[in-house]
Amino acid sequence: MTSNFKKSLGEIVSIEAWYTGFSEEDQQSDLFLHVRFQEAVFGGDPSQSVRFKLRLKKADIVVIAEAPINVPRSRVRRDRLNMEAKLTEVRKTELEGSVEGSVEANVKPTGVSGGAQFKATGKAAGAVEKNSTREIRHSGTLVEHSVDSEGNNRWSFNPAEGPNLFGQAFNATEPVMLMRIDGKPPKIPPTVKVRVHCLREDIDVLELEAKNISKSLLNRGIGEEKKLKLAEEIIKDYLSREGLEFEDVSEKFAKLVVADVIAHDE
Repeated sequence: MTSNFKKSLGEIVSIEAWYTGFSEEDQQSDLFLHVRFQEAVFGGDPSQSVRFKLRLKKADIVVIAEAPINVPRSRVRRDRLNMEAKLTEVRKTELEGSVEGSVEANVKPTGVSGGAQFKATGKAAGAVEKNSTREIRHSGTLVEHSVDSEGNNRWSFNPAEGPNLFGQAFNATEPVMLMRIDGKPPKIPPTVKVRVHCLREDIDVLELEAKNISKSLLNRGIGEEKKLKLAEEIIKDYLSREGLEFEDVSEKFAKLVVADVIAHDE
């Protein structure tokens, strides 16, 4: 049986959750998650007065496995995952000709690892550095496990580099936990919910700009605070339409569910 139940705040995060169906012959199953953090775009509706993009600064993913499923504590993935970031640094120098070189290394949140290499061509003697640029090609993600106040398994995601979560969270698709049913499996498959939580302050509003401004409002001017209020109203409306749980979106410590998925069996 496959469930298509999936809700998200403008596809700000993509989640696939699946497991092998339970049977009398096999009463246990691994749960898999594929997580990708994305950029959500709002303001395309002509009736909306502002346009903007959203990204997450950090988020929690909570798995709620309903009865009769139980999860052995020893079979939950608890290792601290640290996806490495890759830094490419390009330097340009010049003296009666030019010398161009590059330094490439793997970067962790704690610093640059070994294995850096430098290649150069041309005349290097006495060369004067003209400029230097650094580019982060992949920000990386820190993932840590904990248990919430209701005993549900929770994985917290933070960017290893930069302000936002972006891109695929895991390098490989591996089970995050084992689920088990004691006794005869029910005729109706049990529900496994996967929810993405965050605080309002963890939602980054980017490239916020006004559109469709009335002449009277244009004469008075529209400040950043007013534009943010309009954006928050759009966010609130979207959460309501999707049926996602949320508190006051203007309060920075308000709790919001930005994605809600039911895992499917296959």
